Amino acid sequence: MNFTLSPEEALIQGTARDFAEKHLAPLASKI
Repeated sequence: MNFTLSPEEALIQGTARDFAEKHLAPLASKI
């Protein structure tokens, strides 16, 4: 699948990934 993200979309995606790594990973490790 070949698509390009606009800078805004890339920023949102990167921020969402960063949020998930910081907040969801610790929760998952507790389960």
